[in-house]
Amino acid sequence: LEEAIEDQKAGVPQQELALQDAKRDLEKLEKTTPLSLESARRSKMKAEEDFAYFQDVSKPMRVRDAHEDLKSTANYLAYAEEELNQLKKMYEQDDLTEETEEIILLRAQNSVDNYKWMLEQTKARTDRSLNTLIPREEESMQRSLESRQIEWRVGEQSLRSALEAKRLEVAKADRDFEKSQEKLGEMEEDLKMLTVRAPQDGVVYYGMSQRGKWTTAATVER
Repeated sequence: LEEAIEDQKAGVPQQELALQDAKRDLEKLEKTTPLSLESARRSKMKAEEDFAYFQDVSKPMRVRDAHEDLKSTANYLAYAEEELNQLKKMYEQDDLTEETEEIILLRAQNSVDNYKWMLEQTKARTDRSLNTLIPREEESMQRSLESRQIEWRVGEQSLRSALEAKRLEVAKADRDFEKSQEKLGEMEEDLKMLTVRAPQDGVVYYGMSQRGKWTTAATVER
């Protein structure tokens, strides 16, 4: 019993430290859990707002911008072609020298060729924007939103579960420590009761007894 008491006492400091650590962890979780939940909620809301803005504002503007860019380049090409045609008609009727005509017509033709190339590039960019880049960005934002929503739902459950689990852990550690202290007190009381006290002064004799007589008394006497 004395050895059991010593073993019980030896474990008390470790139990106290573990209980204190658990209580500190619980105190931290009590403060950080609401903050983490709010952060996850804001992240989800931000993703929802960004996706809604993209669908309502950014995407329509980018689609229109692509079409307007293509339309503008096509108009510039049409203007350049019309200017070239007018120059050709005009030079057929005026008295300018042939060399001057060739230079002006060459510049006008170069401008037409340049706008044709720009129009080809613009068509390629417009096609890629409308059919690849914008749909790809929309899909990416939608997946990101779905991911944030899942993280919010799962995170809310896991954070609340972790907090409740820590509360239960601390409560159990507290009860275990109290029981350990009670057990130690009971064993110490038991040890006190195991002390044998004689009702009067005398000599303790150990031997066999039959019908109230010590059968080995003669041996001891000798």
